[in-house]
Amino acid sequence: MSFPVAKLELYQPEANELRSVLEKGLKNSFEEASVQIIDCPNLKKEPFNLAAKGICGRPTLIDVGGVRNLQPVPLRNKIYNLDKLTQIAHNPEAFLMGAGGGPFHITSVNCEVSILTRWDPHKNSSFLQCFLVFRTLSRVRILSSLTSVLISRCHKDRPQMPDPGYSALGPRTAWLEILHIIAGLKFMANIRTSATGHGRNLSYIARLDPVNEYKLLQMPENRECGLMLNALVCEGKEGKVMQVKAKKRTQDTNFITAMRETLKVAYGDKPIGFGGVFLLQSGNAKLHIMPDFPIYPLNDDATVNSWLKFYDMHAPLACLSTFVTNDPLNMDLRIEHTHCYSDHGQGGHYHHDTTPDTAEYLGYFVLCNTLYRIDKPAMLHRRK
Repeated sequence: MSFPVAKLELYQPEANELRSVLEKGLKNSFEEASVQIIDCPNLKKEPFNLAAKGICGRPTLIDVGGVRNLQPVPLRNKIYNLDKLTQIAHNPEAFLMGAGGGPFHITSVNCEVSILTRWDPHKNSSFLQCFLVFRTLSRVRILSSLTSVLISRCHKDRPQMPDPGYSALGPRTAWLEILHIIAGLKFMANIRTSATGHGRNLSYIARLDPVNEYKLLQMPENRECGLMLNALVCEGKEGKVMQVKAKKRTQDTNFITAMRETLKVAYGDKPIGFGGVFLLQSGNAKLHIMPDFPIYPLNDDATVNSWLKFYDMHAPLACLSTFVTNDPLNMDLRIEHTHCYSDHGQGGHYHHDTTPDTAEYLGYFVLCNTLYRIDKPAMLHRRK
């Protein structure tokens, strides 16, 4: 399936100027704040546990679908393949990380997803793929003969078909051979999402059970999302990044909003976009997880907020985030979107910390060159 795509070139301020602007602005919202330009640390290590070492290399933002695919009624046909999205961003061998709607068609329930998917061209699995193709096609060639044997044995009153030499295998072995063919085809289809194959998928699903207890799960076989996605697409390389630290929040804001509004004030209508990951090192945060789709329409924000389930979750929380300062072309951009995950079973959509006196943040961000708006909903999301 093809989607409408629009492109927005993002403004690129000089790096040291940008660092100074961010640091000065964050000190208006936090008691302590610092911004430095550093070499990206290895983000595959704890506590971030990303699917790639870095967040550099042709950094691009994608804004896919949107809230209008959820409200007033969910559009269940809005399923997005991650392979296709990276191709649209002209980076098919990419690291993709971001916040979106989960693969409800697979989980059988609406959910949140934190995408952490890496397609690595240096982990060349072409030999394995060729072997699998050869083995599977060889088995497909004998499938018709095996089927003939099974049919002839199940229907002895019918004329016997010529024995191709497989009748000695017996029905049980024949069925096992058919299962081997199916398994081979399935493995070939998923080879790019295997941690030991051509890629690495560490994505998290946050979902609710029937009594609204939350569960954080990893689904390494999944390569799709639903309804919406805001993500950073890059080559997953190490390079220069903005290290942002903030401690003790003093204003009614959150970590990402404070950064975004600082840049908007400084650069006006020039659109600036960032993607990255941050850690809530201490304190608690307000997160939500979407329940299953409601049987009533989500006509306004009040109805949405009463439908969502909110939780107070504790640090450490690793958070994937993207933001843009404004929407100059009226593309119905989601100006910020952040999802969290952890190794203690908590995660979801980040709103803000709930313990301003003890909140402490550490983040790594990269300035993006381009934003691709993919499959913008026909109706714009009304913001208050």
